Amino acid sequence: MASAERNSGRVFFLLAAGFLIAYGLNVLAGLAAARLGWTLPRLGDVGEFLLVLIGMASFVTGLFRLENEPPKAL
Repeated sequence: MASAERNSGRVFFLLAAGFLIAYGLNVLAGLAAARLGWTLPRLGDVGEFLLVLIGMASFVTGLFRLENEPPKAL
């Protein structure tokens, strides 16, 4: 059961990485649209805020899961 708890923290870190990568791709899409004149679907300000907020909340949840994990035996 200890490995399942340890992996649950890792899941939140992966979620955080996924949301922050999605934010980065959205920013790059906006940059491409501005410089090249492309018409690309983008999230608005609220969508970008929610991506970053959920990414940060997932990262903090992963940190809390690691903090509650018992120390490994050497």
